[in-house]
Amino acid sequence: MDSSHVPQDYRQTIKNIILIEYPDAEIFCPMEMFPNAPLLNDEVAKSIIFKGVEIASEVEAVIAFLPEASMGTAVELWEAHNNSRVNIVISPMKYNLLLRTVADVIIPDISGFKEFVSSGKLKELLTEK
Repeated sequence: MDSSHVPQDYRQTIKNIILIEYPDAEIFCPMEMFPNAPLLNDEVAKSIIFKGVEIASEVEAVIAFLPEASMGTAVELWEAHNNSRVNIVISPMKYNLLLRTVADVIIPDISGFKEFVSSGKLKELLTEK
């Protein structure tokens, strides 16, 4: 992994939070499907990006952890929004215009996400949309 990538250990934490409340949840994590994605050739990398965007447009909800801006995640969120999917963003970037446009909720950190899920607010959001 090059220096342009944030450490990915947050993925399991978020997954665990979801599975406590929703043990039957199907969770798509692109890094689990393609752990060596940053090292693959351009054609394979493109197919991974397109697949991630396609999945984002079809799932019930996209949960994105964005401690900093990510172009790939921005495209996934945009596509999910355009297909009326729920977008939950975990990020300190509450003033980011794109996030404010496409997110159903912006939660500042993982502990806030844990509270959001355990309090039933995730279930409410999924039911509303």
